[in-house]
Amino acid sequence: MLVTSQYGYSANLERIMKAQAFADPSRAQFMLSKKTMEINPRHPLVVALKERAAADPEAVSADNRDVANLLFDAALLNSGFSIDDPKEFSGRLFRTLKSGLSIESLELVPEVEVAVEEEAAPAEEEEDVEDIEDAGAEEGEAVDGKEEL
Repeated sequence: MLVTSQYGYSANLERIMKAQAFADPSRAQFMLSKKTMEINPRHPLVVALKERAAADPEAVSADNRDVANLLFDAALLNSGFSIDDPKEFSGRLFRTLKSGLSIESLELVPEVEVAVEEEAAPAEEEEDVEDIEDAGAEEGEAVDGKEEL
């Protein structure tokens, strides 16, 4: 969860100010709220990240950084803020999914050939129309514009 300072913009006001056509970017940075990420140290994701970092503090892997940044991005979204760089976010997400699914490459696989099915014969369709007309005739409804007595 992200919380903001008492005097900064809320998530909604920050979104409104970014949408203003006449907004001055230099002043907008001044009023942006300082965000503080509050984490639950007992959450399984936080515990797993801590264990990974404690195992080798010198070599924090790119996977650990991606997971930590994804946690921050999720907190941003849950708190109502927007992500500053969506391309960077999607890149982190795809790398994390690739690692989690044990995929070697994100390159496209060759196209799959789909067999084309032949359409139904026209004689079958005509039989279906005759069945419908016969069903209407049995109930005393009009067939071919004539009513049966």
